[in-house]
Amino acid sequence: KKKKKTTLYHNVTGRENPSLFKTFQPLGVLSYLTSLPLALGHAVVHRTLPKREASYLETNQPLKREMVQVLASKGISKLYSHQAKAIDAVRNGKHVMVSTATSSGKSLVYHIPTIEAILYHDEEHAVNSKAAGPISLYLFPTKALAQDQLRSIKEFIGAGWFGDAVRPFCLDSDTSKEEREEAKAQGNIFLTNPDMLHATLLPRHAQWKRVLKHLKFVILDEAHVYSGVFGSHVSLVLRRLLRLCSSYSNQHVQFICASATLSNAESFAKQLIPLIYPHHDSVEVIAEDGSPSGRRTFALWNVTPQTGISKELELLPSISSTSKQPRVIQPSKTKHSTDDNGELCPKTAHLSQSPSTFTTATTAT
Repeated sequence: KKKKKTTLYHNVTGRENPSLFKTFQPLGVLSYLTSLPLALGHAVVHRTLPKREASYLETNQPLKREMVQVLASKGISKLYSHQAKAIDAVRNGKHVMVSTATSSGKSLVYHIPTIEAILYHDEEHAVNSKAAGPISLYLFPTKALAQDQLRSIKEFIGAGWFGDAVRPFCLDSDTSKEEREEAKAQGNIFLTNPDMLHATLLPRHAQWKRVLKHLKFVILDEAHVYSGVFGSHVSLVLRRLLRLCSSYSNQHVQFICASATLSNAESFAKQLIPLIYPHHDSVEVIAEDGSPSGRRTFALWNVTPQTGISKELELLPSISSTSKQPRVIQPSKTKHSTDDNGELCPKTAHLSQSPSTFTTATTAT
């Protein structure tokens, strides 16, 4: 019989050690790494977050029977506390920002209110026609995310409890002309991205009159992506969207935002969402996570040793000691640098290739 080979681990010292752990133990691995010679001089900080139990809560008004049946088919019998609070806030007509951990069930926060609104809209939209009823607009940063969510929502409504009441469509550059015409006439959930909204739907708003007139919810998933210049652009597109909705006598659009990586959720949402309606002038932030979580350990490793000075830093005193006054090195602003005879100077020729707008200064230390 052949002998089983023992799994070996190698480190920089060249020593071979048999398998240290039969099961993966993060704290044990961390302790072992910090005992190696390569850890000398590197600052290692680790923090362990304790296990968190699930926190459940019921909504103020119970979910409809069809929704309960669909959730039960997915193995969901209770809602986490942040889900219930967010659904209640949406039902009360508030803009909502949900900022909880990844995989905490944020999609239910907007699936449940949007589908409920479609199934049980009030008398203002109670017309027995596929062209009537509240409409939801799901915005995702990329086409791929929109397509993934389209598959997700089709699986969610696939149990058959909603019949054909919920009709989702994805609008992107790959959507055929026939599908777009069908979406214009019958769709009540549209999944797209901000660029498509800006370049296609809004410029042709007359063709999308039904959507703008009955738009009730705008979903901004992965909201943290809408920061900086891109976020400013998206914010202005949303303001244009509401302005066009107002032109079609619709001033009741609610925003539901979701993100897992925002530390300033409230201020961020207030800048991103157009708070132009007197009855929608605030944002309800749900940041207390009710989903369960196992114990997690974070370790931070400083790749630069704290002891010793690099060779580049050691050269700085000798360079600066040659001159008591600050020395300024500034590339020539002219197209070419020439000598007295009008010939291109070899030493400065490389500077003429890309004129610089910056000045580098070296000062004495």
